[in-house]
Amino acid sequence: MKTVNSLPLTVTRLFAPIPPETQAELDLLCELYGRTLQKFQMAFCTHELRQKVWNWRDFGDELVYFLNLPQPKFETLLEDLKAQGKRAQAELLKFLRSQQISEGPRLQARHWKLCLDEASQGLRTYWQTVKAELKRQWGRFFGRYSNEPKTLIYINWILRETEQQFYMASQGKVPYPQPPKLNPKETDAEERYRERLAAFEKLKKRH
Repeated sequence: MKTVNSLPLTVTRLFAPIPPETQAELDLLCELYGRTLQKFQMAFCTHELRQKVWNWRDFGDELVYFLNLPQPKFETLLEDLKAQGKRAQAELLKFLRSQQISEGPRLQARHWKLCLDEASQGLRTYWQTVKAELKRQWGRFFGRYSNEPKTLIYINWILRETEQQFYMASQGKVPYPQPPKLNPKETDAEERYRERLAAFEKLKKRH
């Protein structure tokens, strides 16, 4: 049995103070992280990019690809995005590019990817809360038809967070099923569209 005197002693280490210039750089990096996080949060709050929170990894890969373009091609890309009405993405890329080419302290790609992750996680939590509230508000109405498979097709379609109709419903609009875009991989897209449309028309006739 060990006695108190035989126990190992606690080792105390002293850390050298951070030089003022190093502390200043760390403070600046923290400020840049907060500013970059805010940029992503603002971008994800736009109608243009709000759906990107659900596939943020792919969005991050897309940003990396664009940021690796030579400057002339990058400038052309920004103009093309603006012409397509994608100003939020253009502004985000412009900001990240300014960090990339900065000669002073700047965030590395792994750092702004953490901002991307944190911002998307926060917005995903928010939209999940919205979804839960929609379910609660619609519970009394949809509860009467919850056992009808065709009606559930329409309800589940509305509550799909990755699609535009979910955001329409969150604004109090009634999403009308749109014809599917031509995609050879989705062989049953037309059939699923007809099922949603039939369920929508059935609900509309009842009220």
